[in-house]
Amino acid sequence: MFIEGMSSFSAQTMDYHLDMYFQQEWYDHRLAHKHASPILVKDKRVFGEMWHPDVYFANAKSASFQEITDDNFLVWVYPDGRVWYDARISIVVSCNMDLWKYPLDSQHCPLRVLSYAYPETVLRLVWSDKDGNPPIDRNREITMPDMQLKDIRTGYCNGTYATGVWSCMTAVFYVEREMMHHVMQTYLPTALIVVISWFNFWLDVDSAPARVSLSITTLLTISTQANAVKLALPEGNYTNFTKVNISRT
Repeated sequence: MFIEGMSSFSAQTMDYHLDMYFQQEWYDHRLAHKHASPILVKDKRVFGEMWHPDVYFANAKSASFQEITDDNFLVWVYPDGRVWYDARISIVVSCNMDLWKYPLDSQHCPLRVLSYAYPETVLRLVWSDKDGNPPIDRNREITMPDMQLKDIRTGYCNGTYATGVWSCMTAVFYVEREMMHHVMQTYLPTALIVVISWFNFWLDVDSAPARVSLSITTLLTISTQANAVKLALPEGNYTNFTKVNISRT
C-alpha cells in the first residue's frame, strides 16, 4: 500500500480522507503461462473473469476508484501464476476520536481490511514486507493544515463470528494535531479580550455606561468564541481542554 495523499481529519464528522495505491498479490496456478515476461491486464471485463480476493474496507464511509484520465488499475500475471493487482482508491474512513484534550490531542485512526465472503480457511490476509520494505509507504510531501502524521503501524484484527474465523488486517495512522491554528484563532483572541476587559479598572467609577458596555462586549465576545469551538466539535457528553480554558476566562 502506498499513501499518495491524506487530509481532512475532521473532529466534527469523525473521519479522514485517504488517496492510496492499494496493491494485492496472490497465486493462481490456473493462470500460469509459458511466456517469458508477465502479461499485463488492463481490461476490467477480463479481470472480472479472474478469481481475485474480495477484500473491502470495514470502517470506510465511502470509497471510489480513480478513473481520470483512464481507469487507474493494472494486473500483472507472471509465468508461475503469481498475480499482482494495483488500483488507485480514494476513501473516506471513519475514526472514533477522543477529543478530551482537544486541541492538544493525538489520535490513532485505523483502516481495517477484510474479506467479505471468504473465511480464513479459504483466504488469509497478510501484510507483505518483501526485501525488507515496509508494507505501507507514503508520499513524504504529505502535509496537512490541522494534523501531523507521526507514524503508520500495521497489524491484524482477526475475528471469530458465527460463520467462522475471518482474516483481518489493520493499518493504524498516528496523528498529532497542529496547535498554531488554534493559538491564532482561539487562544490569542481570547487572551486579548481578557486584557481588554481589564480596562474597566482604569475607567472613572462614575462612567457607568462605559464600564457596563465594555463588560457586556467582552462577555459576548467570549461567548461567541466558546460557541465557535462548540460548532467545530461533535456533540458529546464530555468537555475538553479548550472549553475548560474559555470557561475560566
